[in-house]
Amino acid sequence: MASEQQLRDELTRAAAGVEPDVDAALVHVIGTARRRHRTRVTALAVAIVILIVGAVGFAQLGHDLLGREPSPATHSTGPNGLQAPPDLHAGGRNALTGQWLSSSYPRARVRAAITDAGLSSADADHTLGSGQQWRVQMTFGQNDGNAALVVETSDPGNPGASLTISDKYLYTLLPSNRLLLTTTHGETRWVLSYQLHGDTLLVHLPRSTADRLDDRTAAQLIAWTFAPLTLVH
Repeated sequence: MASEQQLRDELTRAAAGVEPDVDAALVHVIGTARRRHRTRVTALAVAIVILIVGAVGFAQLGHDLLGREPSPATHSTGPNGLQAPPDLHAGGRNALTGQWLSSSYPRARVRAAITDAGLSSADADHTLGSGQQWRVQMTFGQNDGNAALVVETSDPGNPGASLTISDKYLYTLLPSNRLLLTTTHGETRWVLSYQLHGDTLLVHLPRSTADRLDDRTAAQLIAWTFAPLTLVH
C-alpha cells in the first residue's frame, strides 16, 4: 500500500502534467477573445466612417439644392420670337395683349379697299401677293420686356407658301384709343386708331397718318387693318 508521501508525489506529477494544457487553453481563449474584440472595434469604426461620409454627402446635396438659383419661368413664344407677357409682370398686359385673328376674305375685296384709297393696282398686288384669300393675325406681346406687335398675313388655302410675318413693332397705347407703332430701331413711327368691343378689335389707318406714308407702306397698313379681328388667345 502506497504511503501518504507516495500519494502526494503522484498528485504532484499529475498536476505538473495537466498544467501545460490548461495554460495553453487559457492562452487560446484569451487570444480568441482579443481577436474578436479587435474585429468588433474595427467593424464599429468602419460603420462610423460610413455614417460620417453619408452625412457629409447629404449635407452637401442639401446645400447645393438650397443654393441653386431657380430656373427662369418660360413663356410661350409667338411669331418672330415675340413673347407672351407673364401674368404677374407689372404692366406687361394691357387691353390689346393676345392674338387677334380676322376671318378669311377674298383677295379682290382687300385689293378694292387699297385702290379705293387712291393707291395703284401695282401697290395692291405687291402687298397681297398671289393668294386668293386674305387673313390677318395680330399678336400683341413683348419684346425684351417692351410691348410689341407682330402681324402675320396668309391665304388660308395655301398657308405655307403665302405666309408673311412682319418685323416687330414696339407699341404704346395713347389716349383717345390711339395706337403708336414704332420700329425697334426707333426711326419709323405710325399712329393708328382702334376700337375694342369685347373680344372684337377694329384697327384703323387714319387719313392723317396715311398722307405721310409712302404708297407701299400705306397699302400694307390698309391690308392689315381691312377687317375686324377676334381674340383667339
